[in-house]
Amino acid sequence: MGSWKTTVGKKVAKQRDINFIDIDLEIEKESKMTITEIFNLLGEQKFRSEETHILKKISRLSGNIISTGGGIIIQSENRHILKETGYTIFLNASPEVLASRIKNSVKRPVLNSSQPMNEQFSKIWESRKDWYHSTADLTLETDELTSNDVSEKIIDLLFN
Repeated sequence: MGSWKTTVGKKVAKQRDINFIDIDLEIEKESKMTITEIFNLLGEQKFRSEETHILKKISRLSGNIISTGGGIIIQSENRHILKETGYTIFLNASPEVLASRIKNSVKRPVLNSSQPMNEQFSKIWESRKDWYHSTADLTLETDELTSNDVSEKIIDLLFN
């Protein structure tokens, strides 16, 4: 959430003329529900199941840039698929920066509005950081960068 996975993924895909796939959008298309609706009506476990289903489906394709949700890393099966079928980039940002990037967004089902966002991000980070680092082939620190900077860095590192 707020790491610019989708924003940067779209920019890199457009610049390199590569197909872009956003797993959250694919889940919404297939389920005919928004992510928030899935979380609210069916629960996080159902969402995670759908996430794995879509990841398996698109991992069979090649030559795409894929944006995953930050929680995809929770399931060990997903970590395995990510490691085995693609090059994974972790866009790291501090909880404060993440909170500032999404402060006006209403599409964040795992966040609780009664607790400060940066505290929520810190808790999420603590529970996931080892998985992010062990799964990623490359980690980019994005706190001091714009989404254009991050896109250019990825293009330079992967395509030049």
